[in-house]
Amino acid sequence: MQRELTKWLARDVGDDKADQGRAFSLLCKIEPGDTGIAWAAAGMFSIHTLAAADAIVDASTRAQNADLLACDAHVEGLLGIRLIPRMAG
Repeated sequence: MQRELTKWLARDVGDDKADQGRAFSLLCKIEPGDTGIAWAAAGMFSIHTLAAADAIVDASTRAQNADLLACDAHVEGLLGIRLIPRMAG
């Protein structure tokens, strides 16, 4: 999901902050997907009509029993999501 992070950072916060975000992401644990994640993502995709990338992130987060920080209002209310509203630019 680093592609999603890089895309968002480049679009919304500018090059300097995008470089900082990318550098921080290198410190994060990247969890490989598996069949269980794929099946869980498929279920989330059909129940909540999430985009495929969002469903995979959600399923991966649940598999790790972790919280996910997100800025996208369309994921508000999903279990384990902590919404951080975007600041007006």
